[in-house]
Formats: sequence, C-alpha cells, structure tokens
Amino acid sequence: MAFIHTDAFNALKNIIEGDIIIPSDPTYDESLKRWSRLAEKDAGAVIFVKTNQDVSEVIKYAVTHKIDLAIKGKSL
Repeated sequence: MAFIHTDAFNALKNIIEGDIIIPSDPTYDESLKRWSRLAEKDAGAVIFVKTNQDVSEVIKYAVTHKIDLAIKGKSL
C-alpha cells in the first residue's frame, strides 16, 4: 500500500457527502471486509459514496492527484 498523506483526503471530505475511512480510523479493518479474506486488500483510504455526484468527484480527485483507485460495487 502506498502512503497517502491524510491531508490529501481533507479537501475531498469537504467536497463529498460520503464517508472517508483511513488506516488510523477504528473502523478501517471492518471497512476492508469482503466476501473472502483473499479478496481483502489494504487501502490508503476507503470511501463510501452516498450520491452519484460523490462518485464523480472521487474519480476526478483521484485522477487529478494521481491516486490509484479501485472500485467495489454493492447491490442494494
């Protein structure tokens, strides 16, 4: 996992409605849980988007700041 400074996500927190979980957060390990332990990967941050606009803003932010991005979908 590449180190991403916490400040890199502070600006994003002001742009999106969703939640940003970083490794120092107490809920970080839980946020990584997947259907299989083999599918769990460490992340610089886990972002739970709440709106379509959040998705757009997170992708734009990642591209602009050259942050690797992985997406996990979830059916409702």
